[in-house]
Amino acid sequence: MKKVVNSSKMEVALNETTGTSEAWRGQSARPRDGEGEALLPSLKPAQFVTMVSDQVQSSLHATGYDFSIQVRGRLVKLWRGDDASVHYELAVHEREGQLELGLHMESDAARNLALYQEFEKYLLDFQAELGGHFWLEPWDRGWARLYETEPLWPLDTLRGAAVAARMVQIVRVVEPVCEAILERLD
Repeated sequence: MKKVVNSSKMEVALNETTGTSEAWRGQSARPRDGEGEALLPSLKPAQFVTMVSDQVQSSLHATGYDFSIQVRGRLVKLWRGDDASVHYELAVHEREGQLELGLHMESDAARNLALYQEFEKYLLDFQAELGGHFWLEPWDRGWARLYETEPLWPLDTLRGAAVAARMVQIVRVVEPVCEAILERLD
């Protein structure tokens, strides 16, 4: 059973059993003003990810960071050098109603464990810079990730600019440490 809730000028459908937000197929929850009019047109997840990736790549390039980039539907990966197994990622998780932003370590289990142990030494520094909701955790298939999640909605141009700015901030804080760790381990 679904229940529509109006919170922070945004209508969201909640599954009453799980308490999670849901999007209707082909539609998205949109911010509303007091009169119920949509403030900004909503983007499809793939459009949102492409827009954000373009802004991130442009901002990073302007500050001297050159990244390879791969956009695949609802996610984008950014990495430096030849090894894409350690990469920054923005992913749209519609089922969970979340955006995920962060650094993924998707190499073999031994290397990921070594990376995890190194990044763990800097976690409090990252949290001081990026906020206490920025986490490091082991993850699927022996992987690890240093990341945060945000509510998924709205997916519009204004939110895209904010997400891009946040991703650039994450890269600027994490990348110098990442480079040093990768040099030590390789």
